[in-house]
Formats: sequence, structure tokens, C-alpha cells
Amino acid sequence: MTPVDASATRRSSRSEVIKILETGQLGTLRGIEEEREIEFKGGGRPYDLSSRRGKRDLVADVASMANAGGGVIVLGVRTKKDATRLVEYADDVQRVDPTDYSDARVREVLRSHCYPPPSDVSVNAYSGSDEVGDVVHLVAIEVGSEPEESGPVVVDRLVDDEDRNVGNAVGWPRRYGDNTVWEDGSRIQELIRQGRRRRQDGQTASASTASALRTDFEILERQEGWDEWAVIALQVSPVESLRSIDDFYGTFLERANAWSPVRARGFGFNPGAQPLEPVESRLASLGGRAQYLVHPSGLFTAAALGSPSFLGWAKSPDQDASELSSMVVNPYPLVEFVSEALRFFHGIVWRALDQPAAQIRVVGRGLRDRVPLSIQLHPGIHHFDAPRPCIANSVDERLPVSHAGTPTPSQAFRSCSVAGSAWVRTTSRLLTKRSSISS
Repeated sequence: MTPVDASATRRSSRSEVIKILETGQLGTLRGIEEEREIEFKGGGRPYDLSSRRGKRDLVADVASMANAGGGVIVLGVRTKKDATRLVEYADDVQRVDPTDYSDARVREVLRSHCYPPPSDVSVNAYSGSDEVGDVVHLVAIEVGSEPEESGPVVVDRLVDDEDRNVGNAVGWPRRYGDNTVWEDGSRIQELIRQGRRRRQDGQTASASTASALRTDFEILERQEGWDEWAVIALQVSPVESLRSIDDFYGTFLERANAWSPVRARGFGFNPGAQPLEPVESRLASLGGRAQYLVHPSGLFTAAALGSPSFLGWAKSPDQDASELSSMVVNPYPLVEFVSEALRFFHGIVWRALDQPAAQIRVVGRGLRDRVPLSIQLHPGIHHFDAPRPCIANSVDERLPVSHAGTPTPSQAFRSCSVAGSAWVRTTSRLLTKRSSISS
């Protein structure tokens, strides 16, 4: 058998895979890449349904696929990983015994360990020839999308490292690319709390949201250098929403990472240079001078580093934190960071949730015990060293800033100085009440 050339692999679709199975030309499966809706399992007994672990793997893969919009799992096809692109693709058509995976047996396992059982699952055996003409048998488990009103599908077939049952534990499998991942326990608990709270008084569990947003800061401040400088962040949370973003680790992640900033080398989010990746049950873009985190619920944190090379650009000397006694925030990067963060939230996160309102808050960290910040604004002036600058020291977590002048809407982005004043007035309003975002 000729090995598959890793550079000649191809993307496919669920419908194309089923068509190949129906024609019996099974050798043509070779080279097809795994992805969200296509999973290959090697020959023999890829799911040993006589063992706890085999049942666990089956229900996890089927449930995660149902939760992600459906797909097909083909049993009897070995995969190989392209070490360069980290993509798995069909490498060898082997064989399975269709009697090990009858429709009735697979449905029984799913019915016993999925809540609710996936509503649209079919198991079919296919016969055909491999690349050299030998007769082989494959099995395909086709999984439909679980309706929103009955999902998500959770499973109880959990085992420990020694293949023992884990009591009455349950898990929520999700699909990320071509892998099954498990939803974080805090997210499951958050949704349970939201549901109970909503039944009682029609409100979402704001405490759970606040806890998730606090955890965002803990993740941010574990990054190198982020415990030395002050941090200014926007945190946005949908109001009264129990929805989760559909296909969060698949279609949504692809769309988010295709986002185009206004300036590729500006102060806004640029996924081309710093893409979102799964981090602790959320998506995060970490490691830069600005960092972004998105939760499946739509919670969104955008944080900017109060360092000379970012918020202090062209305003403060480029020195280490230990060498500076204070730092001036330049309104130019501050305004671009804020406007680009809100533009990304509205254009990507907001549209994925389709919710009517959001609560926005501005948060400062380390404003006292790190290098102190001041925000310097020049209302109506178009250059840095204009006379009569307005200086306001940030001395507490609410980031109070004074300003001068009342620019009209038409002036808003003629200069970042003017926009800076508008932003300060806006944030003082957002700190005290809810706001709706509209296009």
C-alpha cells in the first residue's frame, strides 16, 4: 500500500464521506482530514463495548458531536498525524466486525448513559474494497444535531485511571476541532445556578458571572510581566441570557480568529498575530500587551497593560517597572484599544448570542501598588505637547478621571484626544448603570 502524502491530504464533509461509503470505494477515504464533523477510528474494536472505558469513549464522542451540530464517526479507518500542521487524516482502511456495533447495541449504550439520549443517531455497516482491492467492512455512526431546547447531552459513563466507575459523576462533552473535550465543571455549575435563579426570580446568576470574570484576571496576571504593571480592562457580560455560543470551539473560534483589526499593527485585537486558543473552558488570546478572553456564555474580557510600550506609548520612557516612579497613559492607544475591543465584541461575540443587552464595566488592577498611572488628555488638541493638558491621577479601582471640554459627536474621532475625553465620560456612565449595545 502506498503511504498517503501528508501534503496531499484534503478537507471533506460529512455528506462526501457518506457518499464514499455508499459507493463502496472505501480506499478513497485515505487522505481525508479529521475535523469537527468527521472522526475516524482504527480497525479491530475501536470501542470495546464490553469494557467501561469503551462505553465511556463511545458516549463521549457521540454526545460531543451531537452538542456541536452533528457529524459522522467511521469505524475501521486508521489515522496518522501530520507533524507539521498537527492534522489527523485517514491513512489506512482496515476493517471492523459490524456485529460488534449493531444499531440496537449502540443505541442501548447511549440510552443508558446519555441524558437525554441523542435524538438523531443511526448506525450503518458498509462493505467495499480498499486501495488494493481487498473486501473490507466499515461501520458509520451518523449523529444529528441536538435541538437547542433539549440539549446539551451530558453523560455519566466516567471512569478513573484504573478503569473504575466514578460514582454518579456526570460530564458535558464538547467538540473542539477533531477532538472531544470536556466542559469545565465551573461552567456546568454556572448554568445550573443560572437556571435555578431564573426560575426563582427571572434573574441570571450575577455572582457566578463575577466569579468567572475574576478568574479571567487570575489567568491574565499569570502571564509574564502582567504582575508588574497596572492593568485596565473592559469586561462585558450579556444580560439575562442562558444561551451558549453555538459550536464555540469550532465555527465560532474560526470566525473569531478571522477577525480583521482596523490596523494590523495597532493597539486593537489582531488574531492573525495572537489567535484565540482554548484555555481553561474559555478561549483566550494571551502573551501580548493586550489580552482577550471569551467564555461560551458570551462573557468577554479585554485587558490592556499599563506599560510604556503599550498604554504609555510615546508618553513614558521605555523602562522597567522598577525604574519608573509613575507612568502617563497616552489616550491614543487607550481609545483605540477600547473601541477595537467593543467592535470585536459587537461584531463576533454579540452576533453569536443575539442578545438584546449587555452590562459593561471598567476595571483597574494594581493601580496603587504597582507603577502609578495618570491619564493625560488634550481635549480638542491634535498633537501631544499641546498647552494646558488635563492631568488626572488614577487612585482607586474605579479609575476616576477628570477631563475638560465637551466635544460634539462629529468631533469624536477627529483626534484620539477628543475621543479620549468621550471615552472617559462614557466609562463613568457605564460604571453606574447597564447599557445596551447597538450597531
